[in-house]
Amino acid sequence: MKRNIFITGALGFLGFHLGKLLVENFPMYNVVGIDNEKDEKYAHHKEILINYPNFYYIKGDILNKKLLRDIFLQNHTALSSISEIHGIDIVYTTAFESMLHDISEDGLEYYQNNILGALNIAMEYILAKNEFKRLVYLSSIYVYGFTDEDKLLTEDTPPNPVTKNASIKLSVEHLLKSLHLNFNLPITIVRIPSFYGYGLKGDHLLMNIINAIVENRSIGVNFSEKSVINAIFYEDLLIGLEKLITYRSKNFDIFNMGGINVSLGEFVRTVVDLFRYLTGEERSVELVRFNSKLHKNCCVSSDYTYKVLQWKNWTELYWGLEKTLKAILDEKNRS
Repeated sequence: MKRNIFITGALGFLGFHLGKLLVENFPMYNVVGIDNEKDEKYAHHKEILINYPNFYYIKGDILNKKLLRDIFLQNHTALSSISEIHGIDIVYTTAFESMLHDISEDGLEYYQNNILGALNIAMEYILAKNEFKRLVYLSSIYVYGFTDEDKLLTEDTPPNPVTKNASIKLSVEHLLKSLHLNFNLPITIVRIPSFYGYGLKGDHLLMNIINAIVENRSIGVNFSEKSVINAIFYEDLLIGLEKLITYRSKNFDIFNMGGINVSLGEFVRTVVDLFRYLTGEERSVELVRFNSKLHKNCCVSSDYTYKVLQWKNWTELYWGLEKTLKAILDEKNRS
């Protein structure tokens, strides 16, 4: 019997690559993807996914509760060709609406949409009254906040978010836990770090640094050079997410899916050295302007994740960055 997998934010960077990984490598999976298509920078992903016979695309918004109900009950017309009608086995909530305007204009809507979207998914999954399988919510390691020391943060570390996105993520975590306790919905919270990889667009710290060095332009970073963060190559993250399909727990679980703890200074130097190796061109580490007064660390341990899921990041920083830079340079040479 095939498994039915539902991915929200299916055209976004992680949603797209997760869906593509599953349909290419696991013919026994039906992948249903939903996206509201508001993020135009990833619009081209749709034409790639719809060509796979086991991918079922739905244009829609997770704020639309009736649409979600139809999907979970498999009443939606896009799902009529799925022969194995047994409900959705696992839900990946990768959708997260970015703040595209000034907070004074639509800040409240930004908070509401990101919280209500996740709640709608969970509530409609419950109301569908199928046997509950698993809901996976992609949270962030930044729910832990920052520390002044190189301290490894574990799943037992009390959260202390200081950014708006991390605060939203933690709020959703708490709400989902209450739904688990009241309705026995199995939920897995995956706290992911800063990730990088070719094709990632938008305001992402590590890719902003990589692109600035490639383009030989200056960039300001609101951290000190000695600040240590956790960085992961996106392909490692996808493999970890895929492992959750066969995870059988009925509990409310939290996993740190972290990569490599690295200082931002070392990250920049590695990019500069690799760029020189690949192109023969020099770049200055001084292209990245650090704020020496803001020393903020967010280092995580993924030991518990490895113990339970037998997953850890396998790609060393050097190799992940080399693969990313090669892809960026290949694109520049084609254009």
